[in-house]
Amino acid sequence: MVDAARRELAGAGVASKPDVVVADTGYWHREQMNAITADGIPVLIPPDSSRRRRTATRPGWNGGAYDFMRGVLETELGSCLYRQRGQHIGATFGHTKHNRFGVVLPVRALLDPACAAA
Repeated sequence: MVDAARRELAGAGVASKPDVVVADTGYWHREQMNAITADGIPVLIPPDSSRRRRTATRPGWNGGAYDFMRGVLETELGSCLYRQRGQHIGATFGHTKHNRFGVVLPVRALLDPACAAA
């Protein structure tokens, strides 16, 4: 999806690559995340659903990339950027969800890391 977004941006005359890719938990896929970061684009994808924050982590989802990403998302900048995901995607695609009778479309957000709080 990032490649498709970059093609769309290029078609619109935007030559620069995204500064960061932000997505929800359902997009956690380590190989794809590694490919994006290898291209020099940071990725912010929580390994846990917000519904699981107050419970123990899932078995096998500890250490390594999982704990690293949790730590990044707990920083001031990481949490600020991740919060922007909901604001941008909700405003941009909320009408599509409503007009499609509640069908949830998979979306990844490409956001500018300019975060006033950080």
